[in-house]
Amino acid sequence: MVYAALSLENKDSTNYYLNFYLNKDTTDKSVVGLFSLKENEDNRYMQILFAGEKGRTFYTGEGPKSGTADTPYRYMTTPTLVCRQQGAWKRPFVAVYEPFRGSNHFSVESIENMDHSHPGQFTALKVSNKGGSKQIVLQSLDSGKLERNKDWSFLGNFGIISLEKNKLKYLYLGAGRQLSWQQYSIESGSSDGAANVIFNDKSLIVSCNQETTISITGSIAKSVTMETDGKKTQLAFSKTGKGISFKVPAVMNAVIAIE
Repeated sequence: MVYAALSLENKDSTNYYLNFYLNKDTTDKSVVGLFSLKENEDNRYMQILFAGEKGRTFYTGEGPKSGTADTPYRYMTTPTLVCRQQGAWKRPFVAVYEPFRGSNHFSVESIENMDHSHPGQFTALKVSNKGGSKQIVLQSLDSGKLERNKDWSFLGNFGIISLEKNKLKYLYLGAGRQLSWQQYSIESGSSDGAANVIFNDKSLIVSCNQETTISITGSIAKSVTMETDGKKTQLAFSKTGKGISFKVPAVMNAVIAIE
């Protein structure tokens, strides 16, 4: 991991060209840039994390005054981090920004590009946080192409798999037809389907914009009950060889109990 620290201080400069960039480094490793601001004993930070990529060059230094920020910062030079690589259209930049207050009070520890099979068309980014939680962020330009690995599959434009100590916490399908993690799967009827399913020990919390099918392998059930606004509804379910499957109508924060 490579670290670049940039501090916002009252430095005067009138040069508006590239010689503002005082430091240069080429690396294939992941990079974390840290912007810091100290005001009235209130330490504020913005970290930016870049996943490692071949042939990437970073420039750090002072840029021109913004002229638009709140005073007194509009009169200060701007801490600057520039990332450059050849062939960016086929290998697009991926970065995560996180603001936080107080030294070392950040949440995100690292990011990793998990899939290099279709650069520029598909991204699978793993975000690792303090406390053992992780998110796998999936983004595809081709909503009709199924992407998969041994743990997940995805058909759509955007989805998130969230884990707590490697245990599934939620599946979020932002725009797409299907998203799965190991034995859990959600599926909508069209490419603009959106659904969020939170997995608790004995229940699910479901929000979706259209009818959504939830499948769980390795599970058995005698009943599936949906509760919305205090009203309980029995949902029909089917056995699917090694598990169960049931359909949920368009709802908001419905509680699903599987017994």
